[in-house]
Amino acid sequence: VLEGAVTAKFAYQTLGPFKLTSRDDLSSQTIAGDFWDELDDKHAGLRSAIGIYLFAVRATKKSPLTPWYVGKTEDSFERRFRGHKKLFEKLLNKNGTVALFLIARSRGRSKEFMGVRKDLKSNDVLETMLIERCLDINSKLFNASKTKYVKGLVVPGFRGKPKGKPNDSARQLRRMLGSSAHKEI
Repeated sequence: VLEGAVTAKFAYQTLGPFKLTSRDDLSSQTIAGDFWDELDDKHAGLRSAIGIYLFAVRATKKSPLTPWYVGKTEDSFERRFRGHKKLFEKLLNKNGTVALFLIARSRGRSKEFMGVRKDLKSNDVLETMLIERCLDINSKLFNASKTKYVKGLVVPGFRGKPKGKPNDSARQLRRMLGSSAHKEI
């Protein structure tokens, strides 16, 4: 049983960060094959799993990872990356170290990864949640989809910068939600 997943209805496993170098083109079948073979040796079935992936860059050894792209796959991680050649080029042109997190959906409460599954609502919701959180960290996130409403959403006391002074209700909502509330993207 996964740690913390005993009562989880939608269990995932977080793996990574996997460091990528300029020679790691995960859209190239031959190079990507080596990458997935190595991962599969450590995490059987991961290449065929579905879930969410997150690319980040660490500018210097001492700096934190900064998210740059969040995506999901309902096909498999390995197949999804074949269509991301331009994304890999943009990421690998960033100064620093590129890292990849794979957040793989588990099959029930087991450690087995879930395979191909279309229209999995938990994947969609998790991707949206991570995009929103990553936009809070990096407003230059490469994602285009699912960012329109997050960037344009203004809710006094929660998100965005409304005009004028916040009223008492907005202040109380912000206080209840904590210091990260009322972020401006």
